[in-house]
Amino acid sequence: MFDEIWNTYSLSKKTEKVFDEFKKKFLIDFSEEEKYLNRNNGEKEKSKENDKTPEQEKTNELDEKYLKLFKKIVKLTHPDKDTQKINKDLFLAATSAKEENQWQVIVLIANKLDIEIPSLTFSERKKIRNFGLLYAKRTAQMRESHEWLWNINSEEKKQSIKEYVYKKFEIDLTMFEQWRNSNENK
Repeated sequence: MFDEIWNTYSLSKKTEKVFDEFKKKFLIDFSEEEKYLNRNNGEKEKSKENDKTPEQEKTNELDEKYLKLFKKIVKLTHPDKDTQKINKDLFLAATSAKEENQWQVIVLIANKLDIEIPSLTFSERKKIRNFGLLYAKRTAQMRESHEWLWNINSEEKKQSIKEYVYKKFEIDLTMFEQWRNSNENK
């Protein structure tokens, strides 16, 4: 169970990095349309960060057993101990998880490193499963987004995506072209 959830979590993190690049390219490719929409809506600045991260259960403090797990992880993965730097990513992930009180990630990293995990309650196991499901859902959402589709499709399909975006945001092509050719855009 833990390996499957770890793989889902890792895939989601990798996908997020790719998605961020795709999102930047999408915004560059649609920069004129964005300016046009901002002008028409009277917005001076539009937020580019519409990402919704998976809901993560936060606690005030990490339970003692998870702090012990974290310390064991650090002993194995700290850059001073891991001279070959093969576990640098795990160290960074564990540190981030501790700061964000994501005990689920700490458990998954401990499992990845074959560190004995204290017995988990049914509720904790269920939360870990749900944690994996949230990341799987997030990955699926990213891969179904306009940004993702825009960057992986052919020029023909990009045209249909562009038409869909114009329709969704109610961009009148004639008015947009007039605005684009006017001095106001320059």
